[in-house]
Amino acid sequence: MRNKFTGAAGIILAVLMVLYVSCGEEAEKFSIDSSGPFENGSISVQKEAAKGDTVTVKAQPDEYFGFSSLSVKGTKNGNDITVSGTGKERTFIMPGEPVKITAVFLEERMININRQYHHGDVFGEDGESKTLFAIAGEIITIIGVPHEGYYLHTLRVVKRDSQEEILVSPVQGNINARTFIMVDETVDIPEGGNPDINNDGAIFKPLSP
Repeated sequence: MRNKFTGAAGIILAVLMVLYVSCGEEAEKFSIDSSGPFENGSISVQKEAAKGDTVTVKAQPDEYFGFSSLSVKGTKNGNDITVSGTGKERTFIMPGEPVKITAVFLEERMININRQYHHGDVFGEDGESKTLFAIAGEIITIIGVPHEGYYLHTLRVVKRDSQEEILVSPVQGNINARTFIMVDETVDIPEGGNPDINNDGAIFKPLSP
């Protein structure tokens, strides 16, 4: 019995020693290169991380610019690392190699909403703004505010220079809202002069009785 207990105690002691050594070892960390150079903005991120760590990158565009995209690439194998998130904060899972971060900042362009339409009005997503600023690729939401008994039937968004119309999509569940993808130039929601011609940027029609 004495030898039996002594053997069990030895095994337990060995396991505890392995656990102690394992816990005491610090995981290898790999460098994160965020030196750029970046045009029209900057990013902030930690200098290194261990494999499997979640790394957060915060972007800060310069005035009159917006944050467009972030890419992360392994510097050893050249692999593209998946980046998650929206807005000015993105995350990625650190691989088992150093990485380099690239960020793109684009100049903001104007969305001009005219002052008055027939049988209603339109604004930015906040329900107040008539002049908006956005970067190419950003999804823009426009809200129609119809007069009583009307609804937003059509929204026209045109490029200012070429007068080319931009594709506008409905918003599910909101008959008076539309979205479009911003382009890299100023756009207008034009004001028409004759309510009978239906050439307004925002066309409101009577609700069915």
